[in-house]
Amino acid sequence: MSKTAETWFQKGQFLTHQGDYKGAIAAYTKSIRFNRQYTAAYFERGMIYMSQNKAKAALRDFNRTLQLDATHAQGYNQRGMVHVYQSRFEKAAHDFDKALELKPDYAPAYVNRGSLRAMLDDKVGALLDLSQAIILDPQNANAYYNRAYAYQRDGRYDAALPDYDKAIQLRPNYHAAYYNRGEVAFNQGRDKVALADIQKAIQLAPQFKHYNVGLALVQHRLRQVDKAMTLWQQVIAADSRYHDLEWAARHNRWSDMMREEAEKLLLRL
Repeated sequence: MSKTAETWFQKGQFLTHQGDYKGAIAAYTKSIRFNRQYTAAYFERGMIYMSQNKAKAALRDFNRTLQLDATHAQGYNQRGMVHVYQSRFEKAAHDFDKALELKPDYAPAYVNRGSLRAMLDDKVGALLDLSQAIILDPQNANAYYNRAYAYQRDGRYDAALPDYDKAIQLRPNYHAAYYNRGEVAFNQGRDKVALADIQKAIQLAPQFKHYNVGLALVQHRLRQVDKAMTLWQQVIAADSRYHDLEWAARHNRWSDMMREEAEKLLLRL
């Protein structure tokens, strides 16, 4: 291997750890120019593209990774994630299967396949995969989060709650876990707990505007009507589709209880 290619690759890794992703991409690209067969450089560059939601660029790099090394389990797993992002679910499932065929103890692939199965309402398959991920890696916050979500989708709120708790224990800034735990509390009738969790999610990730939708529903049921209506109007101003109850319910995968509260709120507007 070219020493120059290796030098640029190492610089790319350093810059990635420093959070200089633009510089890291440039370094990996230079590494590839000196060695067109450098599998790891394609893979690492693809990971950065994926973190930036540049799906096409990530897919090109993961495809090249797998052309150079057909036994690269991580490459299949990450390409599967790109396919999920692009709603190519059959291709994603194939890649997760392949990753696990190559590396049967690879917890991240179980997490991703389980998450996909939950998304596709394969509840049994989802729980099997996510439970296996937890057995293989008991410190994997994503595994607990996604198993909790699978339980939540099945209406098994008592089972979901400890998994959300564990995900937050392992990753204290896990905003999605706070938000979903808030939804669970709402569906259990624990509105003040729901309010605290959803507000925490918004504090951690104010850019996720759909969290405001859940907050408005909790406020409305707590009889904070003016706050709820103002917030919902802000949501509609940002996305007019929230005028449509059926669309909102499908898009957010609301429980019947959340849908009913949204209907009451919309009638006030």
